[in-house]
Amino acid sequence: MQIEAARAIWQKDREAGLPGVYIPGALSRKFSRAAESFEWF
Repeated sequence: MQIEAARAIWQKDREAGLPGVYIPGALSRKFSRAAESFEWF
């Protein structure tokens, strides 16, 4: 139930064009689209 609720929030954020979660420094350069993925959310 908690994962489904989190996925719904994540999906609404994606539809609204929000930038995603914060990923620091080298990780954000190495995984440039990770902030938008549900797995990092």
